[in-house]
Amino acid sequence: MVMQAGVTALVEKPTALSLREMDQLATVQEQTGSKVLTVFQHRHGAAAVRLRRLARAGALGRPLVATCETLWYRPDAYFEVPWRGRCDVEGGGPTMGHGIHQFDLMLSVLGPWSQITALADRQTRPPLTQECTPSSPPWLLRSP
Repeated sequence: MVMQAGVTALVEKPTALSLREMDQLATVQEQTGSKVLTVFQHRHGAAAVRLRRLARAGALGRPLVATCETLWYRPDAYFEVPWRGRCDVEGGGPTMGHGIHQFDLMLSVLGPWSQITALADRQTRPPLTQECTPSSPPWLLRSP
């Protein structure tokens, strides 16, 4: 791992495939001072930048609850790529592949949250990662 040599690592999502892997990355960061940076390009779009400025200026009030729904449709052909829909590569289904960008947007605009509630439902697509995806938007709650 390049981080053990003190080099900052720039990685694509997902940063890790398990909590254990995330803990290992955190340990290496603490031991070496190196960083792991994950690419989340959506937070740099013009609308996201403007929304973040409005939030930081107080124009949105004090947000207490946020919801996230990702309604992007992907046809079956999208999932025919060999690495898509595999837990060992993607770490999850649409939530990890697409919804993660919306979670990052909310984090960048609203700051850290204190509680997350989500519901999952089964889908009919064959890849294993498609079996459990949100059927209801996750609720991200901030402490008052």
